[in-house]
Amino acid sequence: MQTFYFHILTAYSIERDRAGMALSGPDELHRHARHVMLDAALKFVRRNIEPSNCSLVVEDEEGRTVLMVSLSELENHGAYSTDRIEIDTKNPARTNTIG
Repeated sequence: MQTFYFHILTAYSIERDRAGMALSGPDELHRHARHVMLDAALKFVRRNIEPSNCSLVVEDEEGRTVLMVSLSELENHGAYSTDRIEIDTKNPARTNTIG
């Protein structure tokens, strides 16, 4: 198990995840990222903040970014698509968007 931190970036602030989430691997990371993104988008809509101007940044225990996704993915694809994201938790620099 590895702990990941799910931060939300807006044009004006960073909402840091201080607790983190212990996850077993990329599949579980994708599922949790999807959940965090959908929750964030709903929260921003309620606050009249444009979700497409926000991003989810996932960091590992050492503070390395392993995933960064714009919430505009929700608008462009109707939902966060894990098929478009490749996560390499052993080598975070190799994480990228496919397609």
